[in-house]
Amino acid sequence: MTDLPKIYEIRRAYINGLYAEALELLNTHAHEIESGTSDSIRELIQKKITPNNEDTLSKEINKTIKTALHSTIQRKNKSQQNITFGIKTNFSQPAKTIATIFSIYAQCIDIENYEIILVGSRKAAFLHSLPNLKFIDNEKNASQGKLGAMMNTICMNASFDLIVSMDDDILLLDSWIDWVYEHLTNINYNNNSQQVFTFPIKNIDGTRFWDTAYSTPHSGSILTNVYGVVKRAHEQESQYVTGGMCLLNKNIWNNFKWDDEKGFYQQEDVEWSHRLTKNCISLEHIPNAYVLHNDWRYHQKGSKVVKEKKFTNYPRNPEKRNQPSRYSKYSTLQEEPGIWPTPLGKGIKGLRDKYKGERCFIIGNGPSLNLCDLSLLKNEYTFGVNSIYLLQEKGFKPTFYVVEDKAVMHDNHKEINAYDNVIKILPSDYYEYIDKKEDIYWFRMNHGYYQGSSPSHRVPRFSVDADDVVYCGQTVTYVNMQIAFYLGFSEIYLIGMDFHYVVPPTTDINGSVYLSQGDDPNHFDKRYFGKGKTWHNPRLDRVKNSYQFADLVTSEFGVNIYNATIGGKLDVFKRANFFEVLEIAPKRTHQEILNNKNKFLLNNPQVKSQIERGDFSFEEYAIKYGIYHEK
Repeated sequence: MTDLPKIYEIRRAYINGLYAEALELLNTHAHEIESGTSDSIRELIQKKITPNNEDTLSKEINKTIKTALHSTIQRKNKSQQNITFGIKTNFSQPAKTIATIFSIYAQCIDIENYEIILVGSRKAAFLHSLPNLKFIDNEKNASQGKLGAMMNTICMNASFDLIVSMDDDILLLDSWIDWVYEHLTNINYNNNSQQVFTFPIKNIDGTRFWDTAYSTPHSGSILTNVYGVVKRAHEQESQYVTGGMCLLNKNIWNNFKWDDEKGFYQQEDVEWSHRLTKNCISLEHIPNAYVLHNDWRYHQKGSKVVKEKKFTNYPRNPEKRNQPSRYSKYSTLQEEPGIWPTPLGKGIKGLRDKYKGERCFIIGNGPSLNLCDLSLLKNEYTFGVNSIYLLQEKGFKPTFYVVEDKAVMHDNHKEINAYDNVIKILPSDYYEYIDKKEDIYWFRMNHGYYQGSSPSHRVPRFSVDADDVVYCGQTVTYVNMQIAFYLGFSEIYLIGMDFHYVVPPTTDINGSVYLSQGDDPNHFDKRYFGKGKTWHNPRLDRVKNSYQFADLVTSEFGVNIYNATIGGKLDVFKRANFFEVLEIAPKRTHQEILNNKNKFLLNNPQVKSQIERGDFSFEEYAIKYGIYHEK
């Protein structure tokens, strides 16, 4: 959350007529302020203060800032709730378990405010290296389906009092945590509160799963309030919450543990819920905090939830293209509907494992790229993206060229068409933009990551078969990683990935779409997203989640990704020194550079710029990198 003084700083700058400074502060912290309030402040900043409107605008900005402060204080208060997420898994479908974990990361909770406990099959033990995750081997109970015992293990090991119990096929949807915090704040929830909470759980087709239900010996399990009718007395008495997705306080678990012997289809959650209600523990529902049951076999039928045994029985009868891929071990099962273009020309299939065992460099376009002598890569396989064609002026072209962002293709398709002597690998979405279609290696790109209606909205997936599909993940470099994997590269080095952005105060912002009005400070060339170019909020928090997922998947297949960027703030991958990878030796001693600091910075303004913005100190640069030449 933003510091409260930052909001006061916006007000100070505005009142003093420093409109550019006020806008820059707002752009920097807009993602930390409620969106409606942020938009109101931005609209006010566009109005210049004059003697005629000074009183009116001062009152407006004070009122708007007061709203921002109130929202920020509320969010700070809500964020103080620490949560343990407990996931039960037999790891029979790794993709689903991993997707569940990354749907938690996608909530962007402050790292000190949550933990993840993964309990179950030891096949999932390798996930222990993921951030904030602790794995507990519970192989016996997982293999026997003893869900009660696994839930008890989660609660016993939880560091925090607030505990979420989840099955390994549940996905938290967008803003889930915000709705939970808001609800708990509104009811003044504390450690003495006597409630257990359930959530609206959707099936893949949008119908209800077992979110809140009642169960009797005669009727079995029945969804409550199916047709908008208030629960009847017998429903209230026999209501239960599913153990697949509920929230409770550890104090309640201390008094009412699950039955260790109960498991699959033995109503462990029904029995536990009935013990709770008999002892005056209320079962409550948190509306709007939606989660998804990531299994296409289930759907609602009247007041029941039914399970289809065959994919062809699925009530919506999706077309074959939506069926699970035989290569989809590391992607979720359900694909987003939509017509995949089937262009003429070459598909990417011909490149499978063509470079098996080789190494490659994926080139980001950050300012640090100017610190690399790209001529040293003349005998290496390289991936370039977006406006890297600007470097052809300096004599550099990559081996492969890739675009993901539609805005990049729309704004630069003439330059992309003219860019020759590179192997272009492009999404079939952009088929109509390309002149020489037969020269392109086409792949099918899945946009579910960006689609709010998708089960995998903001949850990364990694394709191990790019001929089948390649998944978006907030950055074109994530697409490159999947393609490099498919082409067979065993070592992938990243350069130019500074992982740091500033938003110029002159930028026109419309939601997540930015329109540049001046030079671009975030890339190797000021023309990259220069005046008139459209770009998007980079959302580096989401990029980091995707990178963590890529590192997890590729390492399981023996493929290593290294960050060889000079400086920068990316900390997901193992670090490698760009010059040492290329076996380049120092041209000058580090001490010589240190002794001529002023002259060096005068001749290397890019290094000076990165030092000023805090990427590294001059001493660190001299010690780690120096000036190099080939041995």
